Amino acid sequence: MNLGLTGTGELARLVLRRDRVRLPAWVLGLGGLVAWSAVGVQSVYDTPAKVAGYAATVGTSPVSRLMSGRQAGIDTIGGITANEISQVAQLGVCLMVIFLVVRHTRGDEESGRSELVRSGVVGRHAATLTALLHAVVAALAVGGITAVSMLGVGLGTAGSLAYALGLVLLGGCFAAVALVAAQLTSSARTALALAGAAVGVAYLVRGLGAIRDDALVWLSPFGWAQEMQAFGTERWWPAGLLAVATAALLVGAAWLETRRDHGGALLHPRPDEHHRAGTHGHDGPDHR
Repeated sequence: MNLGLTGTGELARLVLRRDRVRLPAWVLGLGGLVAWSAVGVQSVYDTPAKVAGYAATVGTSPVSRLMSGRQAGIDTIGGITANEISQVAQLGVCLMVIFLVVRHTRGDEESGRSELVRSGVVGRHAATLTALLHAVVAALAVGGITAVSMLGVGLGTAGSLAYALGLVLLGGCFAAVALVAAQLTSSARTALALAGAAVGVAYLVRGLGAIRDDALVWLSPFGWAQEMQAFGTERWWPAGLLAVATAALLVGAAWLETRRDHGGALLHPRPDEHHRAGTHGHDGPDHR
């Protein structure tokens, strides 16, 4: 059955070749920061008194809850580690997948690169699927480094895997958000802004819900990942919320892609923006 995915394998190899420096830089840079933070926590909070002090101060701080959410097991070294790395890990993986997805969808359309690719035998949704897979692989790599780092410093297996799984699914969810943004907008810059705004709103909603300690956290993908309660009473069903939301966004992105022309957008720019874009791309006389 042809789903417009012809040529996905060839495009995937092309994308990996183009990002042979960018992708490792994202993964190793982000994964390295997470690993470094995990190791650092163990050396700072190395006594029961220090762990208890963290739970009594940082764990109940409104600022900490706004930035890192309502982390389970905050009175354990595992919970402290998860709380300390959450800002870097969660925001980092979301921004990483957004940049990767927009670069290989709207960015390629804007530059004209995708037009050259489409001159071959390539299905309508091949580029979209390739960008999604590229971002998911990157999120899986960061999640793997996170799990290995946590296990390497002696944290519990269930908690480490629950945290890493939530991180990967969070990345997949916002990769799907970026795909939707790429269908709606006419430029890579606007797609990045729209997807980035979605990350910011979701992060703020989770933070406000954590401060208030109420159900508001359940309105955010960040909240769903954290409600897996890594290093607390681990529960796996909130992962299903992330998976369902991601699937719905992907269906929406595929439907939106069929509703627009290649290179076009469903949200049209203001006339002045269109004029500037047209002027930028016009091959006028060379005044040198």
